[in-house]
Amino acid sequence: MLNKTYLSKQDPLLLKKVDYKSSLCFIKMFHNHILHEYLSPVTCHQTKEKKLRCAIVLLGILCILAAIYNCDYFSEVVLQCPPGWRMFEWSCYLISNESKSWKQSQKDCRNRGTRLVAVDSTEEQAFLSGLIEEHTMLWIGLADSIKEGTWRWVSGDPLTLSFWQTQQPDNGGGIWQFGEEDCAHITTGTNSENNWNDLSCKTSLRWICETDLATK
Repeated sequence: MLNKTYLSKQDPLLLKKVDYKSSLCFIKMFHNHILHEYLSPVTCHQTKEKKLRCAIVLLGILCILAAIYNCDYFSEVVLQCPPGWRMFEWSCYLISNESKSWKQSQKDCRNRGTRLVAVDSTEEQAFLSGLIEEHTMLWIGLADSIKEGTWRWVSGDPLTLSFWQTQQPDNGGGIWQFGEEDCAHITTGTNSENNWNDLSCKTSLRWICETDLATK
């Protein structure tokens, strides 16, 4: 298994490589041991128990041979974000250069084959908050437009971990000029971890797209 902590500490634009040579050595040793121990004088035509044992051993050898055959492919795994994207753990992030409504922002991410960002952890929240040093409001993939007060991510998953500002969300706070505030944004460049706010979905803001880390 790849070490997520190790990957998150590296330069986001660097290629991540995993060496499988030690695993290959182990597989070859195990393979040779089985061949020597079980296939030298084995006869598979005696009792049912011996036939079953032989079948299991042969199946195991086939699996090992398949692993060795494909080992060259897995000798180096490259994990990389698209150009211009930032990496954190197992995801890549892109901050837009232009401003659009929440729905237009969501459409832009979808056109890229990605999605508006969903925040799954305190660590990810801290990472996103530090993407831009100056005070900047950015759309995230969270809205309660289907049912007021029921916040869901663009994936349809319910909100379980939140970082709202004090007294937020307030759906405009009863001020009619603000309209319905059904979409959420994060504010960078603040000292507080709790920097989400609800805003009218028609407001033009920059946004954050998220995609899974690609393997090449």
